[in-house]
Amino acid sequence: MKRLAKKMNISLGLVLLIGLALLWILRTLAMPYIIEKQMVTRLSHDFDGVLKHLDVSSTGEVNIDSHVITPMYLQLNSGYYYSIVTYRAVVNSPSLGTFSFELEPFTSIDSDISYMQGPELQSLIAFKKSVVINDVLVTVTTSEDLTEVKQDVRDLSLVMLFISVLITLFALLIQSYLIHKALSPFLKLKWRLISLAAIDPNSTTDLNDGDPLLLTNEIQSLLQIIDRRLNQSRASIGNLAHAIKTPLAIMYRLADSSELDNHPDIRAQFQKHASDILNLVERELKRARIAGTGGKDLLGFHPQIELQTLSKVLKTLYRDKPLLITIVAPDMLVNYDRQDILELMGNLADNACKWAHEQVNITLKSHDGLEIIIEDDGPGCSPEIIRELIARGLRASETKEGHGLGLAIVNDIVEFYNGKLVFEKSDQLGGLRVIVYLSIVKN
Repeated sequence: MKRLAKKMNISLGLVLLIGLALLWILRTLAMPYIIEKQMVTRLSHDFDGVLKHLDVSSTGEVNIDSHVITPMYLQLNSGYYYSIVTYRAVVNSPSLGTFSFELEPFTSIDSDISYMQGPELQSLIAFKKSVVINDVLVTVTTSEDLTEVKQDVRDLSLVMLFISVLITLFALLIQSYLIHKALSPFLKLKWRLISLAAIDPNSTTDLNDGDPLLLTNEIQSLLQIIDRRLNQSRASIGNLAHAIKTPLAIMYRLADSSELDNHPDIRAQFQKHASDILNLVERELKRARIAGTGGKDLLGFHPQIELQTLSKVLKTLYRDKPLLITIVAPDMLVNYDRQDILELMGNLADNACKWAHEQVNITLKSHDGLEIIIEDDGPGCSPEIIRELIARGLRASETKEGHGLGLAIVNDIVEFYNGKLVFEKSDQLGGLRVIVYLSIVKN
């Protein structure tokens, strides 16, 4: 599962990187706005402090007691500065020393925020506002150094980058652990498939790569091998059954020879055992014919497809009758073993066709399990015979060609699926009605 884990880790890494990049962009856009808002608020308060101690004459002369305002404006190059401009005078804070701002005074009442360079190449943010004192327009500018703030922002960015990298690595480690834990059962699947002869142990196919297509292909290969071996087994059984029929015919002729006229008991035993063998042979031949009537999908049973094909086979087997086989079944895949359902329905439909005059109805319903109803317009069975029908080796009549183990096999399949087998009279056709209930197949 290395490839799958790698793909998922890459996907998570990309998602985290995109998220962190968006967060970084948001921080880059928001941080200057937040800093500017906070510093402008402080500079506005400083403006009010300067204005409180400012005296402007009607001739434009400026007088301010700098010693009563914030001490930071007294320290040279402190990073805190003010400048007062009228049409006749310019007064700067002692902290500016000989440095002078080249500021254009407002010509009307206004305010502004700007960035400029201060002494010692300091990067300043300035709040400039004009007021009227004694009919004189006065422009006051308060400013503050941004150098340390920018350095703090850069340091914070590096810390955030470091934390982001740690979060990403931690998330990838956690995901790798969870993926490995969740998919660890699949790591054993390769060796289980090998044990089932689906994969060559020396194959270059690596299921640990976690490619679902590879896994699907190998499971499909396993199913094909099982299907091929099953077909080979059926073919072998069919060939064996055909090979036995010739010696059986000879045994029947020997049983009828005149040499056994004086040994009727031996003749009777001879004929009985030969008949039993013939019934078994016919049974296997019929099972092989029925099991070979559909597709090769081992993953389920498709009623519409399989029953249409089964109907054609039965009409061929009973071509001496004008059989009308009506099929009502869903056009969908049901989760039951194809061979089991084919053998079950093949035996029941075969018995129905054997006894029917011309009509056989086959109905299949899939809801909370599987319900199969097969009925014919034959003579039906008495209650006594119905009670004995599923006894192994019993046939309802010796006048009909075939084997007596079919219904017993049907009963075995029904019991395997914890189902129910019911025999009753058909109200619609008048013959025998067989109902099979199979429970839901659980994975």
